[in-house]
Amino acid sequence: MNKTAKDEIRKACQDWMDAFNSHDIDQLMALYDPESSYSTSGGSRRSDLVSIKQGFIEHFMVKPHATIFEEQVIAGRDIGYYTGNFIMKGTNPEDGLEMSERGRVVVIFRKSESGMWKLVFDMDNRPPDVQEAA
Repeated sequence: MNKTAKDEIRKACQDWMDAFNSHDIDQLMALYDPESSYSTSGGSRRSDLVSIKQGFIEHFMVKPHATIFEEQVIAGRDIGYYTGNFIMKGTNPEDGLEMSERGRVVVIFRKSESGMWKLVFDMDNRPPDVQEAA
């Protein structure tokens, strides 16, 4: 394993968390590769940056805040994988009540020509083992 690449993947995930939790759509989208694919357990697969961005804009209506707990990182010279479980909280815009969900995320990064790790695959789901930990 390439320890430096693993640390770079962790940093890329932290950059994603920072952009997501601050609801900075431009910074968040800068982390996605043009060939990205994004899937959630509650929605359809999005395979272009325009639809991925629209999905996040809609999701930001609940003012989400996520915390992630690393499970595994594997990294090579120009491709890396990260998986973890997460807790996401937000506020329902219709009634103002707090919302919360738990799940698992799997992301694959590819190192760009500029040396930046960019997301090429992003998928989250709600498996029973994570739900039971709630």
